[in-house]
Amino acid sequence: MNGLIVPIVAIAAETERAAIRRASGNIAQALSEATGKSWTCDCRFIQGFDLQNPDIAGSIIVTSLGLEVDAPERWEEAEPRLRKVYAGLCEPGHPVFICTVLRHTGASDSAVALRKRVRIRRLNLLAAELSREYGVFVIDIDRKLADVGARRLGTDYTLQGEAAGKLASDVIAMEIVLNGLDGFVSVEMQDRAKTLLAESKSTATLLEIKPSNLMAIGQGRHKQIVTTIVDTDQQSHADLLIHRVLQGQISLSQAFEKLHQAIRSRGARESLAMLASGVARLIGRRT
Repeated sequence: MNGLIVPIVAIAAETERAAIRRASGNIAQALSEATGKSWTCDCRFIQGFDLQNPDIAGSIIVTSLGLEVDAPERWEEAEPRLRKVYAGLCEPGHPVFICTVLRHTGASDSAVALRKRVRIRRLNLLAAELSREYGVFVIDIDRKLADVGARRLGTDYTLQGEAAGKLASDVIAMEIVLNGLDGFVSVEMQDRAKTLLAESKSTATLLEIKPSNLMAIGQGRHKQIVTTIVDTDQQSHADLLIHRVLQGQISLSQAFEKLHQAIRSRGARESLAMLASGVARLIGRRT
């Protein structure tokens, strides 16, 4: 082992740094609880992709493509530069992580906003290609935050806002624990830290900002966040709700809560008619 310090070097935009700092603190706390010893994450930020920076040696490297969204450089010039940078970062063999960019630039349809959206899509595609070519670990901020929604989080590609920062920090911390700690703790301790992170952060954050079609099921470590209704066909909604009750996936009280929401949005007569139809369809399939 290398001691009780995990060195992290981060290259990220100013607005993304709070999430990385929070992630570092979460990792240290999880390792401390998992091992029974005191761990710290020494998180340092450096400017730009300086391969000669002495802080890089022996550290976990966390980078963000958010730095590249507003860069004036043409894509034809930026892409080969970034490929060369990541080839150099990965060559020594220490863990290198790359954060994707949330694909939301606001509601504007201006030429500037369109250019940013195209740039973000190219950057995120490049992250996947760099992972295949050089072994970079992708921290998919875009996918995780898009599951909740940029508008609900009150953020955009810059990751500003408390809710977005919390969720992004959970994603960053989990990916580092999953793939970046082989040189510091045993696999068993990594698994314990992973479990502690999953229990202590993600569920609580999602519950604070969950969309209306998400529901918490279970208690404690068995708690899960599930989509209750995703089909656009209303009758399929009712069928799915009945099926999940019978399978024990949701309780009757949770089902009645969703039914109450349906009554408020569609009216009692229509909602109860769909519920009765769903029961009849289910009985028909079983006879």
